[in-house]
Amino acid sequence: MLGSKQNTIYIEDGHRAYARGDYQKAFSIFNELKKSPMNKDGKVSVYLGNTSLQLELYDESERAFKEALKKNTLSGEALLGLGHAYAAMGKTEDAINSYDKAIEIDSSHVDVGVFSSLGHCMHTKGDFSAAKKYYKKALELSKPDPYLLCYLGNTHFYLKEYDLAKQCYAKAMNSAKGSEDLSAIIKAMVPARKDSFGEHYYGWRMKRIKRIIKHYGLTWFEKKKILELGCGYGDIGMAFVALGADCTFVEARDSHINEMRARYSDYPKEKLLVANLDGPWPFKESFDLVLHLGLLYHLNNWEESIKEVAARSSNMVLETEVCDSDDPDFILQINEEGYDQSFTGIGSRPSGPAVEKILHECGFKFQRLTDDSCNSTPHVYDWKIANTGDHGPAFRRLWFCFKE
Repeated sequence: MLGSKQNTIYIEDGHRAYARGDYQKAFSIFNELKKSPMNKDGKVSVYLGNTSLQLELYDESERAFKEALKKNTLSGEALLGLGHAYAAMGKTEDAINSYDKAIEIDSSHVDVGVFSSLGHCMHTKGDFSAAKKYYKKALELSKPDPYLLCYLGNTHFYLKEYDLAKQCYAKAMNSAKGSEDLSAIIKAMVPARKDSFGEHYYGWRMKRIKRIIKHYGLTWFEKKKILELGCGYGDIGMAFVALGADCTFVEARDSHINEMRARYSDYPKEKLLVANLDGPWPFKESFDLVLHLGLLYHLNNWEESIKEVAARSSNMVLETEVCDSDDPDFILQINEEGYDQSFTGIGSRPSGPAVEKILHECGFKFQRLTDDSCNSTPHVYDWKIANTGDHGPAFRRLWFCFKE
C-alpha cells in the first residue's frame, strides 16, 4: 500500500488526468485509492463518482456517491453527483430528491448544471412551471446560453405562452455560432419532438428545416403568413411558428389534424384544417410562403396543385419524390395506401423536368437543391439522372420557387 505522501501525489495525478480529459486514467487512480485512508471523509469516492459520470458509467457513479454519503451524510457534492447519476439513468424522482437535499444542506456547489438538470427533471415529470423556474435560475448563473434558452422556450410552449416561447427560440437561434450549432438548437426545439409521425422522419425533417432556414434567413419568418400543405402533425410548420410566423396547416386526414389539436390546444382552430388536396382548392387568401413538402407525389391532380399555389403565393418550397427521367412528359401513376400515403389511393411520380415545366408555365423561377444537405437515409437529393424510369425515396427533388 502506498504511504500518505505517495497517496497525496497519486491523487494529484488523478486530478491532473481528470482536468485534461483523461477520465480512464483518473478512474483507475481514484478506484485504486477508494479503500485508502485518504477516503475516510468520502472525498475520493466523490472524485470516482464524478469521473464515472464522465465515462457514462452511471451504475458505478451511483455506487461511488452512495459510498461517499456513508462516510459523510452531509456531503453536498456527493448528493449533487448522485442527483446527476440518477438523472442520467432516468430516475427522475430520485434525482429531484437528491438535488433538493444537496441544496438544503450546502448550496455552495449548486451551479448552472444543477439547475439545468432540475429543469430537465421537472420537464420530464410534466411540471412545466417548475421547469421554467429552474431554467430561469440556470440562465441567471450563465451567459446567454442558446440551449438553455431553447429549453426555457419549450416550457413556455407547453404552458401555452407562445409569445414568450417565440422570444426564447429567436434568441437561441440568433446566438448560433455555426451550422452545427444551429442544427443542434433546432433539434432542441419543441416542434422537433422525436416522437412525431414516425422515427424515420426525424433526421430528414431536421435537415429540411435547417436548409429552409438557411435559404431564407432566421429573421425572415417573423410575421410571415405561411401555409403548410399535407402537414402531417405539423412538425415542420411549427418550427416556423416558433420563429414568429403565422402558419396555417392543412391535412387530408382527420386523425392527423386531431392530433395537432390535442398537442396545440390553444393554437387557433381555424388554422388547423382538414381538406382533400386532390379536390377543389380550399383557400382564397394569399400567403407569403407555401410549404409543399412530401405531398405532390401523393396527388393525382398534381399540376393543379402547383397552379393553385402559384395563384396565391410568390414563394414556395416544393419537395417531392420524382422518377428518374429527363423527359418532361414522363409521368407515372402509382397506387398507394398507408397513413402517410395518398388520401385518394392514387399518387403520381412525374420526372423532375415535368415538374419544372409546370413551374415555368406558372411563372415561377426556382433554385433546385443540388447538394446533399437534405440527404437522410433512404432519401437522396443529389442523384444524377440515368433515365432508368425508376422511382422511390432515393429519387427526391427540392426546389425553392419564387416570383420576381
